[in-house]
Amino acid sequence: MFTVRMKRVLSVNTPATVIQKKKSLKNGALGFSLYQSKYTYGFWGDKAWRLGIKYPMLMLNASKAFFILLPFYYLFTLLPVLFMMYADYSSDNEKGSGINYIAYKK
Repeated sequence: MFTVRMKRVLSVNTPATVIQKKKSLKNGALGFSLYQSKYTYGFWGDKAWRLGIKYPMLMLNASKAFFILLPFYYLFTLLPVLFMMYADYSSDNEKGSGINYIAYKK
C-alpha cells in the first residue's frame, strides 16, 4: 500500500522573522525539523504573478466588463504562466519576495 507523509508549509515574509524561524526549526522547536527552505517569487515568479494575477485584477478594477474578456486572456496566458511558475519553483532564487519553508513533525 502507498502511504504519504504530510508536510506542513510555513510561510514567513519579514527578514527578522525568517532568521528566527530558521534557527528555531533547526533547533527542533515545537517538534518540527526543517526539510527545505527556499526563496520564491524570484525573477520568473514575479513575471508569472504579474501576468496571472496582477494584470487581470487591474483590468477588473477598471471595469467589470472585462469579465467577458478574462477567459480569452487566460486562454493565451495560462500556459506561459504555468511554465514560469514551474521555472521559479524549480530554480534556486538568490532573492525573492516570498519564502517557502517545508518542515516535518518528528
